Formats: sequence, structure tokens, C-alpha cells
Amino acid sequence: SCDNDDDKTNENVEKPTIDLKEVGEGNSKTAVAGSDLHLEGDILASGLIKSINVEIHQEEGGKDIVNHTWDASSEEGKQYIGVKNTHFHEHLDIPKDATPGSYHLHFTVTDQQGNQTTFESELTIEAPDPDAAEFDNVKIGKDNNMAGQVGSTVPVSVSIKTKQPIKEIEVEFHGDGGEFPTAYTDKYAGKTDVQFSEDVPVPATAPAGE
Repeated sequence: SCDNDDDKTNENVEKPTIDLKEVGEGNSKTAVAGSDLHLEGDILASGLIKSINVEIHQEEGGKDIVNHTWDASSEEGKQYIGVKNTHFHEHLDIPKDATPGSYHLHFTVTDQQGNQTTFESELTIEAPDPDAAEFDNVKIGKDNNMAGQVGSTVPVSVSIKTKQPIKEIEVEFHGDGGEFPTAYTDKYAGKTDVQFSEDVPVPATAPAGE
């Protein structure tokens, strides 16, 4: 991965810098068709962030399978816009019909002065496991706000279908402060089609944050 040397630059303001630490879980640079791609890193833009764009296409070219922009007109990601530096953390859906193989990712930051920087990375998209569980209607937090409080609980609901009987369902919160899993067995074990709905505890020892 590298920064594009041909980026536009306003001479009065340094162009944005991008430190994308993770492309895929654990920086694996892999994703599964029909699942999501984890992206996480830090952005510094002296000219203040105007937009962030992620584009993914096959190595040999062709149409984009992902082309997503965060800017002032988008409801999501407002915390990234108009600021000098930010921690970027998103999960982008990879289409179910994405052909497995080698892809190329472009992560472009544009500041309010018109300066652009593009971070590039290779990406492998794998075919989904035909025996994997299927998840639908996932909701996390009150009104699906993706938030909770330390020392309290977070409502989690999801429809789950499996080809083999369920042995265990585990919900884990994890971040820089550690991993906090909770396992569920009795209510769901032995079934293949369940509506999981639980108030999952967040330990008092879990540090606040992402």
C-alpha cells in the first residue's frame, strides 16, 4: 500500500495523511462475499476533511463492487467531516455476488482546500462458506444506535439460520481495552432457526470507547 504521488495539492496547506492500520480484521486484507470489510485507521487533514471515499474493484479493472462516500450530505459518518484529525472505523458491505479473487482498494481523503490523498491496498475476496450460519435483521443497541454503557447491557437481536444444529452463540465486545465475550447455550442449542434476542452485559471493567 502507498500514498499516490500524483495527488492534488494546495501549496498553502499540506495534503491529508492516511494511516489505515487495518484492511480486514487483523489487517488480513481479506473479506468474504456477502459479509463486510473492516476498515480502521487515522486521518490527519490540516485543510479539514471534506470527504472520504472508498472504492473497490477487481485487480484487472472493471466496475466497482464498492464505491462509498462520506461527506456533508450523508447522514452517516458526520464525525469525519469538517475536522482536522479523526479515527476512521467502518464496516463496508461486500456484495453477495462479488466474484472471489484479487481486488484493489482505494481510500481517498479530500480536504476543504481541494487537496487529495489516496491510500491503496490489495484485497482478496473469498467465497462464502456454504455451511456458515446466515444472519439477518441485526440490531445492536437501543433503536439500533450501535451504543451501550459500561456496567450495563446492550440489546442485541438477530435472526439466525444454520444447516447444522446450533451448539453455542457467543457475543463479544472487543477493543483496545480487551475482549468481553458472553456465551449462550441452553435457549438456542440444538435448533437451526432462531430469533436471538438478549440484553448482553457490558462489564464495569470494560473501558469506554469504540
